[in-house]
Amino acid sequence: MFTLPPRRELASLLRLALPIVAVQVGLMLMGVVDTLMVGRVSAAALAAVALGIWDLLDTALGRSLAAQLVSLSAALTAGGLVYLGAVRTLRVPEMEQIVRLVRRR
Repeated sequence: MFTLPPRRELASLLRLALPIVAVQVGLMLMGVVDTLMVGRVSAAALAAVALGIWDLLDTALGRSLAAQLVSLSAALTAGGLVYLGAVRTLRVPEMEQIVRLVRRR
């Protein structure tokens, strides 16, 4: 029968796994942004941009945790801006309500 490990071990495992999960989510978001921006040109252009961005960030920032956090932050920011742009372009009514609420503050 399977039993869960003690809480200490689960906490340690989560502390190790969360940065890895965060980086992977960031990389996926970067892929989404790449696809949205370059996907309409051609498949070759999309492949070139994806490889170029990965290589540029990996070379420039390195593989440290701090570098991956910068990379993740950039991907989340870019993905969020693209999403906001798409929502505003499509004139989603809920977005206008949020904008009005934020402006009231």
